[in-house]
Amino acid sequence: MRCCQASFDKDLQYTVFLLCLMNYDILSSKSCVVYVTVRLSFVLVLILVAAIVAAGLVACSPGNGGEPPDEETIKYSPEGYEALFTLGNLHDIEIVISQNEWDGLIQDMQDYAEDDPSGLPLTGNYRKATFIYGGLAGNAVIEEVGFRTKGHINRPYPQDEYGELHKAHFKIKFNKVFEQQEGTQEWENRNQRRFAKLRELELRMNTHNAVVSTLWDTSQMRELYGYEMMRRAGVNCPRVGSGRLWITIGGQKHYFGIYTIVEQVDKSFLTKRYGSAANDGNLYKCLWADSGPANLGPIDDPDNHQHPFAQDPRIIGVKDWQSHYRPTYDLKRNTDNPDHTVLLDFISNLNTLSGTAFKDYLDANFEVDLFLRNLAMNVLLGKWDDHWSIGNNYYLYFNNDGKIEYFPVDLDMMLGEGFRLFDTFHIGIYDWGNHNRELLELMAPGIPDEMLDEYASFDYPLAEKMFQISEYRQTYEYYLAEFMKPEHELFTFAEYERIFNLLQPVYAPCLDNDMGEGEDMFISDTARMYFYGRTQSITEQLGLNVSDYELPSIEEVFMPEPPAEELTGREPVEVPSFEATEITNEEYGFTLKHPADWTDTTGTQLYEAIAPSQTFGLYVSAWPFGWEERFYVVLSLMLPEGPVELLALGDTVLAGDTAASIAEYYATIAGWQMHCYSIGVRRGEQWITVHLWNIDDYGPFPSELFEEIAHTLQFD
Repeated sequence: MRCCQASFDKDLQYTVFLLCLMNYDILSSKSCVVYVTVRLSFVLVLILVAAIVAAGLVACSPGNGGEPPDEETIKYSPEGYEALFTLGNLHDIEIVISQNEWDGLIQDMQDYAEDDPSGLPLTGNYRKATFIYGGLAGNAVIEEVGFRTKGHINRPYPQDEYGELHKAHFKIKFNKVFEQQEGTQEWENRNQRRFAKLRELELRMNTHNAVVSTLWDTSQMRELYGYEMMRRAGVNCPRVGSGRLWITIGGQKHYFGIYTIVEQVDKSFLTKRYGSAANDGNLYKCLWADSGPANLGPIDDPDNHQHPFAQDPRIIGVKDWQSHYRPTYDLKRNTDNPDHTVLLDFISNLNTLSGTAFKDYLDANFEVDLFLRNLAMNVLLGKWDDHWSIGNNYYLYFNNDGKIEYFPVDLDMMLGEGFRLFDTFHIGIYDWGNHNRELLELMAPGIPDEMLDEYASFDYPLAEKMFQISEYRQTYEYYLAEFMKPEHELFTFAEYERIFNLLQPVYAPCLDNDMGEGEDMFISDTARMYFYGRTQSITEQLGLNVSDYELPSIEEVFMPEPPAEELTGREPVEVPSFEATEITNEEYGFTLKHPADWTDTTGTQLYEAIAPSQTFGLYVSAWPFGWEERFYVVLSLMLPEGPVELLALGDTVLAGDTAASIAEYYATIAGWQMHCYSIGVRRGEQWITVHLWNIDDYGPFPSELFEEIAHTLQFD
C-alpha cells in the first residue's frame, strides 16, 4: 500500500500543479501564479500469430535469440522495419543498465523537477544502456544506446522514493554519442548507427489518462488503434507495434509488461517516406508550450511574443532542456544554423491571405488533402488534444523537395476515454476548434473571467480559413462519411473489436508484470458507447442514410443494464443531522451540504472535499451527457475505468420535486479501489453528479452519512 500511496501522491501533485498536456506550468510564479492542479490481410496476420504461438514465442520470456545479424543488416533491413510495425507481432525488448546509470536517470529527473517552474521531471539527459532485441525484426544487441524517460504531464518516476518500480514512457536513441569526439571515425560510426532503419524508438505504457498516469488504458491498444486508423486513412504519421519490456537494473531483471512501440518523427521518418532527396527540410514539433498554443496565429516578433499565458517570449526556437527552454515551435532538423523563414512565411500567409489568394497559396504549398484526411479521422476518433482544438501535438515538415506537411502525434486521449475536455461524442464537425478556454477553466479555475474573456480565445487560421472554402468543406465531409463506412474497415466498432481480438490472445499471457500495473485487457463500455454516439451524431449532421453505416441499436453496442439490487432513496434533507458547511454553485444553480470538519480540496472538479481521516470524501461534477437517460451508463462514461461492480440502482426525489438517480458501486478512482454512493440529476445537456467515496480497507462504508449528504443537494 505504501508503494501505491507514493505513486498516487506524485500523480496527485501533477494534477494539482499542472495544466493538462501543456509542457510547462502556464501559470507559474514567473507569470500569474494560479495553481493548476497496415493494413495486412488479417488472414495472413492470424496465420503469422499462429506460427508465433507454435514457435513458443508468445510465452512471457525472452526469445531464444540465436546469432545476431551484422550491423549492416540491422541498419538497412526493410524487413526489420516492417516486422517491427506489423499488427499482431510481439517483440521482446530488454534494456540492461547499470545501477549507477539507473540511479543517475532517477536523479536527473529529480534535479530537473526541482529547478523547473512546472515541477515536472522533463529532463532530456540520456543514460547509457544496452538494447537487446528478440523477434521478427532480427535479433540484435546494441551497446551504449541512450535511454531515458519520456512524456510531459504523464511522466512518472520509474522508481519511487521507497525503491518501488513503476511503469513509465521510455525513449531509446540508437545513435546517441557519449564520449566520442566529433570528427573522429568513432563518432561517425556511432552517429550512423540504426536499428531497423531507425535512429530512435519510444516505448509507451498504455495509460488511460494523461493527468493521472496510473489510470490504465484497459484495451491496451487505444493509441495503437488511433495511429493505425490515421495511417490507413492516408495520413503520414508514426508507425506503431507491440512489445514486452524487461529492464535489467544492476544485474536484476524486472518485467515491465506490454508496451506500445512508436516510431519517432525524425530524419529516419522523413527518409522512409520521402527518400534522401527530400529529407532535409525544416521539421518543427508544435506544442502548447512555453509561449502558449501552437495555433499558427500571427507572430510579430518570434523572439518577443507577448501574451499573458507566455512564460517565455521566444515562441520559435530549438529546445534546450538544460536551460529549461521549450519553444512552442521547436525546430528538430537543421538546428546548427537555425533559419525560421519558411515557418514565419507560412504563418504570415495563413493570417494575411484570404479567399482565392489563400486557397491558391495552400494548393501550391501545403498538402491540403492529407491535412483534411487528418482532420476528418481526428474528429471521428475524438482526439481533442490536437492542433485545431488547443494547438498541440503535431509536426510541420517543410519538405525541401515538396509541399509543407502536417503529422499528428500522441493519440492516447480519444474514443471518449482518458481525460475528456468536452463532449467528443456529439460535438459538431465544425465546432472542434479553439477549446482553450474550457481547458483553462477546468485546469486553472482561479483565472479571472475577464482575463479569459480577453486572452483565452486564439486564432486558428489554418482550419478556420480552410472551412470558409466550399471545396475544402466538401472534401472534409466526404472523408468523414467515407471513413465511417463498414466496407473501408476504418472508424467502426467492428474494426476496433477485430483488432482487439487479434491482439488479445497475443497480449493475454504477458499482461501480468512485476509492477502489478496496467494488467487488464478488455473493451470498456465507454469505447463501445463512443462508436455508437459518434457515428450517430455525424450521420445526423451530414444527413446521411444510416443504413449505409454501422449503427446498431444502443442495446447492441452498450451492454444491457447490469444486475443490481434496487436502491431506495430518502426524503430530501433540509437540515442535516451533522454540523454542516453549505457550498453554492451559481453556474449550475445548486447547493450541497457536508460535515463542517471536511476540508475543501477542490481541484479539477466543481467541488471536492475530504474527511479528516482522508479515507472518504466527495466530489461534484458536471458532465455533457444529457443525451443519455440511464444513470449507470453515465457513470460508465465519466469514470475512467467504469463501475467495477454495480451494487444497486434506484431513483429518488430531491427538494423542489427534482427527480434524481442514485447508485452504489465499487470503482477504481485514481488507482484506488473505492466504494461509492452517487446521485445524479439530468439538467438539459448536463448531468450534475455528486460522488461520495470510501476506501473500505481503512474503514466501514458510511452509507447513512453518504445518503444524507447526497439528499441535501438542492437546485434553484
